Amino acid sequence: MVTKDDLLKELESKAVRVFPLEKHTEVNGRDYYQFYRYYWIDGNDVIRSEAVCIHVVVDENGNEHAYWKDRVPTILTRPTSTFTDEIENLLTQKQQEIGYVAYDVEAVNDRRQIARVILYFENQDGTLNEKKYLVWKDSSGKLQYKRLV
Repeated sequence: MVTKDDLLKELESKAVRVFPLEKHTEVNGRDYYQFYRYYWIDGNDVIRSEAVCIHVVVDENGNEHAYWKDRVPTILTRPTSTFTDEIENLLTQKQQEIGYVAYDVEAVNDRRQIARVILYFENQDGTLNEKKYLVWKDSSGKLQYKRLV
């Protein structure tokens, strides 16, 4: 049996901020709809917000049974792995093979699955050289890259 507090805690664990909007009580005086607005930061470091509703059914004994009304909040259905994570995992795996000393995912758009990456290589004299790459996913979902000049 899930309560309103359980659903709210789950939402608060992923959101930057959650606050109540309004509450509508059913005709029976027990059941109600509680609306919330929540904010989160998307994969492009943009703050997003949505309003959601929790429907709470209260039985004769006063026990709450809560449900997301209409839909589960977007923040709870987002994939756990982002395009940025995929790029960073690949770069970590390929570091020795490619031979760079550090990298920076300079700009990334997780939604469009495109990024600009800088790889830093050590020269023989101890200085660093950088090479920039454009990384994207092709139509089959495979990571592709090309060096930028």
